[in-house]
Amino acid sequence: MVDVSEIQDKVRAYIVESFLTDADAAEFRNDGDLLTLLDSLEILRTIVALEASFSIKVHDSEMSVENLGSVEKMAAFLALKLQSRMEPHVNHAGS
Repeated sequence: MVDVSEIQDKVRAYIVESFLTDADAAEFRNDGDLLTLLDSLEILRTIVALEASFSIKVHDSEMSVENLGSVEKMAAFLALKLQSRMEPHVNHAGS
């Protein structure tokens, strides 16, 4: 089972530690718009870090506001990727 809140905590921690001042971190919300907070290079660095941390690949076609626009959206997107990676194993076992 994929724990979305745990993923959210990891995404938030990376962004806070890597890019935000203490003042910005205090006001930063998980539903806040990352595309106004971070520049494109910071978003890309976040994606690369998450790919390494979660052993996933984010494809160019998946780089959208719907998937990467906030910590909440990133966490939900990552949870879906992790869940879909685990599902084939479950399906084969039931076959």
